[in-house]
Amino acid sequence: MMDHLEALRYALMRIAAVLMVAAVIVFLYGQTVYEVVILGPRNPGFLTNRLFCELGTLLEVPSLCINQLQWSDVNLDLAGQFRFHISLSINGALMLVVPYIVLELWWFVKPALYTREKKRARGFVMVTTILFWMGALFGYFIVMPLAVNFLANYTVHPDIVNQFQLYSYVRILLSTVLSTGLIFEMPVLIWFLARMGLITPAMLRQYRKHVVVVLLILSAIITPPDVLSQFLVAGPLYLLFELGVRVAGRNMERDGNEPSV
Repeated sequence: MMDHLEALRYALMRIAAVLMVAAVIVFLYGQTVYEVVILGPRNPGFLTNRLFCELGTLLEVPSLCINQLQWSDVNLDLAGQFRFHISLSINGALMLVVPYIVLELWWFVKPALYTREKKRARGFVMVTTILFWMGALFGYFIVMPLAVNFLANYTVHPDIVNQFQLYSYVRILLSTVLSTGLIFEMPVLIWFLARMGLITPAMLRQYRKHVVVVLLILSAIITPPDVLSQFLVAGPLYLLFELGVRVAGRNMERDGNEPSV
C-alpha cells in the first residue's frame, strides 16, 4: 500500500514539474502564443476563415467570408494584463501536457493490471486521448471561428458600440475547445455505459430520433444560434454517436450478449 502511494506521489511530482516547465515556456513566448494561437480564429488570414471565404466566392455567397471585422481587446484592470499572462501560461501548459499526464496515469495503473487488461487499457488510453484532441481541434478550427463571427457582428441596435474585454474572448475560446474535446468522448462513454449494462446498442437504435434531437440541442448550446454552426457541430456528433453504438454492439456480440443486427 505504501509503495503504491509512493509511486503516486512521484507521478504527481513529475507531472507538476513538467507543468511548471511548460508554463515557463508559454510565459516566455506569451506574445507569440497570444498573436498566433489565441487571436488566430478571429483573424481573416486564419485557415478556416480563408477556406470559408474562398467557398463563399466560389458559391457567390458573400456571407461565408467570415471574421473580416478587426478589433482591439480592451483591458479595464490595472493588473489585468499580468493576470492574463499568468492564466495564459497555466492554461497553455495544461493543454500541452495533457498527453504526458495521461501517460503518467497509465504508467501508474499499468503494474496492477493483468496482461489482457493491459492490452485493453492501452487501447482505451490511446483512443480517449485521440478523441479529446480531435474534439479540441474541431472546436478551435471550426466552432470557434463561426462563434466569433456571429457574436462579434451581432447587434441589437446600430448605435451600440461593441468593445470587447480581453477575458471575454479568451473565456469563450477555452470553454469552446474544452467542451468540444469532452463531447468527442461520446463513443467511449457509450461503450462504458454498455459495458456497465446501463444501456444497450438496441436501446440506442430504438431511440435514435430522440438522440438526434438531443444532439441538435447540445450543438445549439455550444455554438452561436445560427443554423450553419449548429449543423456543422451536430453532424460530427451524430457520427460519433453511431460509432459508439457500433463499437458497443461489436463488443457485446463478441461477448455473446447481443445478437448482430
